[in-house]
Amino acid sequence: MESSGFPLKSTDELIRRLEQLRSELNSAVQSPPDPDIINWSVEKQDEQRQSQEHKKRQMKKEEAALCALLESMVQTFDHTPIVARLSYYPEAAAISPYVSGGGYNRLFTALADCLSSGVNDGTIPDVQLLAALNTVLQYPRELQDLPLGYVIQHLMQRLKTSVENASEPVKYRLILTLSNILDAMNDVKTRGISELNIVQPLMEILGSISKQKELRLAQAAQYAQAALRVIPTDVSPWKTFLDKAYKSVEGSAKIAGAVSTLDPSKLLQGVESLAEVVQLIASTFEAVDSVASLAEDFSGMIKGSKYAKTPAKWYVALRYTDLLIRGRRPEYLKSVLENPGFPCRDDKQFLCGLCAQFERAVESETLSRDGEMANILKTFLMSQCTNTRDDVVREWVHTVLGGEVQVQPRKHHIRIWKNGKAPAHTTKIEYKKANPKTPGIALLKDSWKTCPKALLFHADKMLRSHYTDESLKQLQIERLDSSILLMSNCYINLTITERNDRMMQAGDRPEDESRFYLRSKKAPSTNAVLLPNIFQKRQSSSTSASTCQRIIIRGQAGVGKSTLCKKMVYDFVNHGMWADTVDRVIWVPLRELNGKSKHVADMKELLRQKCFTDPQSQPFLDALWAAFEEDRTRTLFILDGLDEVAELLGNIEDKHRLLWTVLNQPRVIITTRPHNINKDAVKDIHLETETVGFYSGQVEEYITAVSPANAEQILAFVKSHPVIQGLSSIPIQLDAICYSFGSLTKTLETMTQLYEAIELALWIKDIIRLRKEVVGASIPITKYAAQSSTPTEVKSIVQGEINVLQALAFVGFQQNMLEFDRDFLNTFFDKQTGFATLTNHLPAANSALSSDLGKLSFLRSSDKGETLESRSYHFIHLTFQEYFAAQYFVQHWPSKNLPYYQLNDDESNDMEQISAEEFLFRKKYDRRYNVFWRTHHRDSQLSKITWTTNWNSGRDF
Repeated sequence: MESSGFPLKSTDELIRRLEQLRSELNSAVQSPPDPDIINWSVEKQDEQRQSQEHKKRQMKKEEAALCALLESMVQTFDHTPIVARLSYYPEAAAISPYVSGGGYNRLFTALADCLSSGVNDGTIPDVQLLAALNTVLQYPRELQDLPLGYVIQHLMQRLKTSVENASEPVKYRLILTLSNILDAMNDVKTRGISELNIVQPLMEILGSISKQKELRLAQAAQYAQAALRVIPTDVSPWKTFLDKAYKSVEGSAKIAGAVSTLDPSKLLQGVESLAEVVQLIASTFEAVDSVASLAEDFSGMIKGSKYAKTPAKWYVALRYTDLLIRGRRPEYLKSVLENPGFPCRDDKQFLCGLCAQFERAVESETLSRDGEMANILKTFLMSQCTNTRDDVVREWVHTVLGGEVQVQPRKHHIRIWKNGKAPAHTTKIEYKKANPKTPGIALLKDSWKTCPKALLFHADKMLRSHYTDESLKQLQIERLDSSILLMSNCYINLTITERNDRMMQAGDRPEDESRFYLRSKKAPSTNAVLLPNIFQKRQSSSTSASTCQRIIIRGQAGVGKSTLCKKMVYDFVNHGMWADTVDRVIWVPLRELNGKSKHVADMKELLRQKCFTDPQSQPFLDALWAAFEEDRTRTLFILDGLDEVAELLGNIEDKHRLLWTVLNQPRVIITTRPHNINKDAVKDIHLETETVGFYSGQVEEYITAVSPANAEQILAFVKSHPVIQGLSSIPIQLDAICYSFGSLTKTLETMTQLYEAIELALWIKDIIRLRKEVVGASIPITKYAAQSSTPTEVKSIVQGEINVLQALAFVGFQQNMLEFDRDFLNTFFDKQTGFATLTNHLPAANSALSSDLGKLSFLRSSDKGETLESRSYHFIHLTFQEYFAAQYFVQHWPSKNLPYYQLNDDESNDMEQISAEEFLFRKKYDRRYNVFWRTHHRDSQLSKITWTTNWNSGRDF
């Protein structure tokens, strides 16, 4: 993000983005559908349509936000003291074509006020102010409401001062500004201005300047005079005459005011042929002639007006050529200029004015000097230069075309130059584009913080970027082999089925939560809940609310609840799922709150730590928080893993209040294993659903997608083993089957055996990543050697890492710790009090390095953007932590001492040493340990001992 704190670097970038959005929106409306869409599946067609609609919806939101920002910039400019507006002028001019009508009027009025400042003390106006006024006047709307007469009065006073004190460039800029305002007044037939106080004095000043030898200055003054002549003044007879005159030309001159519109080319869209353009312009000149004849009848009326005359034909002609040049219609311009009947082809004033228009259009980048329009003008001007006898025209053409034309002076001029006299005309003023200063960022920087709509849009955009940032891999599905399955390629829709009362009661029994022997499922014909419709009211819901807002999704270990969370976020961000219901989605793995609750005071701080950590992002966070407070139902919290923090919900305490607050927001989706739920902590649930994993058809699709080379063999293996067929409905276990297929045996009977196979396959991969060496030689073990090793040999090579994972899993599981931060890891790896004590009953091995945690396939980092030294880690899935923790327990059975941690009220831990048998007594009926105890081991006596240990107490009955 830039130093200003706002995503846009400058006002120029803001304008380009707004133009891009409008162009893309226009293209989206006009573009035909993809011709191949008819060959797509219904699901893909729907997804394509949703994506396109979502993209258009987001572009419209951004366009509205940028327009609101423009209005905020106008307000800032208007409310800033005049003396402090100097740095804003280029930006104010640049945004004038894009603001609303009311905003444009306020912008122009604010610039007019700047012009009036300093009039009385005789100071020369700032060139940037005049440039801004010139630019703004090229795109006026609602001209009748602009204080044009007010501006003319101040321009006249400025011009009067500049005749004596200002340089010629300043005079030139003043006259250009005056001409633009006079053109605008003519377009809207502005009410009469003072003949005595403004028109006559101004005519005299312009007449004096028009006689100067400076080409550009003289031409600008002559053009301003011509525009001023047809301004309705306060002399009543002239006003009456002009009213009648305008009525006579109104029909034929229907595009005479086009130069004062935002996009002149749009006014030409109704003209269907070149001939129509020529006829239209010819009819205008006929109307001018009729006005001239009409004036004779009113000659007595206009004697009181010294300068009141009919419009000069060359002035009208220049208005049309300006329209065609700025409207970028070269074919029309060529037709007009090449028409022999065009009345001003040889007119001196017209040709000089056309040269000035050409020069200004090139310098302001309205047209390219080598483009079609420029070539038409150059051809015409060179032709007229050859035929004319007027030295001023020849000098103008030579000035604007330079070396592109050779002007042959007449003989008497040659004699004058030989006598050492200067040419009759000079070109000392170098023309500069109307706005020579590139728009900066000052006005934008001082305005965006006061625009809630723009702040909120970019705050939501920052939230979406937090999830879509590829470096963070938030929405990527990482397989067991560390390969990435992008969510956009995850075609399988995880099905969720609404739980009826009987299912809820059965699912709430702790003993049902880890049923690993599952039957192969077929897709249900009824009672399915589709994700896009999950917030709709349904008859089976136990609430009378108009819509479902608070939803729980239950699911067994490994069934894909976290993947489902990723999919929900992905579909919202990329396809606009629920866009009519919610404005933003905030995904919170609840295990993260286990460590943050004591450090994060409230939900706003939680949002800050999630994606607004940059101090300069505070205004965006404030805007997001204000929108959240205004309507909390428009923010969806996806809370993943309620079972992982269940023990923290026993009572309301300050240290866990954030967790309670998040869980009880008005719109949430909560995922959990099938535990009993603390109804005091999680209230008013509108809908309970259950993830049921893959159906049989989806199992086949998944295997074909991730293991195309072995798909047939894997499918045959799965179908021939009822146990494997049941396990395959759990996504993580199906991924394990695909990855470790070569290591699986036909005698596979339990989930533990499946995990043992995947463990072996991953250790073989990690031997290479860890650069393990051959015993007795400093030679890295090759991939072939690792794959050829026996399971015993493989484990002996990585025994140190195995010890780390088993101890880490067991200690973390005891302390309800799923995320291992750097402070915990530093304590864990302490050679005296940590690791040495924890592993003294494990097989001897070389010590593993804490820096190698990131190389282990069994761990993932939640802080991919952090440095290696500050990262925290968690197991790839909770079932793997339970698997390694159970292995640790087995190593200590029955009498070896285990570390036992007792959680204190201050969240500190006291550790004591107890035997494995005592540990079993204490934890056998803790529902968090259900998977732990159900994990079978090669020691066949362990399951029997686990069952019979409490036999005498009668608790097992």
